[in-house]
Amino acid sequence: RDFSLSADGQRVAVTVAKANDDIHIFDMSRASLTRFTSEGGDQQNPVWTPDSSRVAYRSQRGGTPAIYWRAVAGNATPEKILEGQYPQRPSSFSPDGRILAYTETDPKTGSDIWTVRLDEGKARRPESFLRTPFEEELPVFSPDGKWIAYRSDESGRKEVYVAQFPGAAVKQQISIDGGDQPAWAASGRQLLYLNENGVMRVDLTTAPALLAGRPRMLFERNLRLRDNSSGRKFAVFPDGRRFLFIEDTPLPEIRELVVVLNWFEELKRKFK
Repeated sequence: RDFSLSADGQRVAVTVAKANDDIHIFDMSRASLTRFTSEGGDQQNPVWTPDSSRVAYRSQRGGTPAIYWRAVAGNATPEKILEGQYPQRPSSFSPDGRILAYTETDPKTGSDIWTVRLDEGKARRPESFLRTPFEEELPVFSPDGKWIAYRSDESGRKEVYVAQFPGAAVKQQISIDGGDQPAWAASGRQLLYLNENGVMRVDLTTAPALLAGRPRMLFERNLRLRDNSSGRKFAVFPDGRRFLFIEDTPLPEIRELVVVLNWFEELKRKFK
């Protein structure tokens, strides 16, 4: 359903949809899939910490969806990151791992971007980053931690933006003809995103001022992506040469239907 690629590009934390969604971790070197969560309710939207030691995720086990995290090694107990009145969804950690950017769905303002410092212990205080009448989603920190790329529909359709962190005092629209799923290149000098036709690339200069070049297509994508507006479905490997997608494969067409009549009578005969 959605996924998060570890910083070393070796593991993928992925939401597996079932009666209760759970997070699984896929180890690429061993081609092994291991279940990571087993709490009640749905567990979705995994996000790795920069050191790949923990995974944060959205959990519905307590009613209103909240953000938990847990160490990957050992049999650690999940910890709720903060209390919230409205549904929350983790999205990105700052490069030093001290700040988490997440979205919160307010019934009045829709999806907003918030951050919380994780080094404040239990006194963690959420801070509003972008709270507007529009839908701001999928925030992702730049490699230097000074900018946040995100998606918004403030123009009337989904576009990719970059805003200065903290404060969002400087903000600029990056995509032109629609944009989704922003992802930074490791250098921080390029921003990648998806549109209807393929993977787009924009050259960025952030000092002394934020300047964005013209979007150019990096390559076309000849696969159908799962329509999941709230989760990550596209990522760039650390080497910048490989990309990870979730492909939406349609279910096979049902061409035959078998109907069994009087099966209860047959069952009684077999167990006399």
